[in-house]
Amino acid sequence: MNGKKPKPYSENNWRLIKGAPLELFPTPTFDEFMTERVESWELRPSYCSINRVYNTKSGKVTEKAYKQVGPAQEYLANQLNDEHIEVATATHSELYFFSADGINE
Repeated sequence: MNGKKPKPYSENNWRLIKGAPLELFPTPTFDEFMTERVESWELRPSYCSINRVYNTKSGKVTEKAYKQVGPAQEYLANQLNDEHIEVATATHSELYFFSADGINE
């Protein structure tokens, strides 16, 4: 051995969870899920926006967080010139989506 002690075994209780009745795990409706997970987001106060850019040609996704409005707007302006780019932007109050086909949602 190299002189290091092996990590202690940490017991998990997967059998307890697997054997639990389904009533303990309530399934939300679609509307509840959309309200709680999709429509509610929170940025840290020091950030002004998060931009997620999806390149439809390469399939690459890039996400950038901005603390200042100017650089965020400049980045968006540069990205929106490309026809293979879809951009989703989250600010403190709104969600924006700019699709590759030019139809904004």
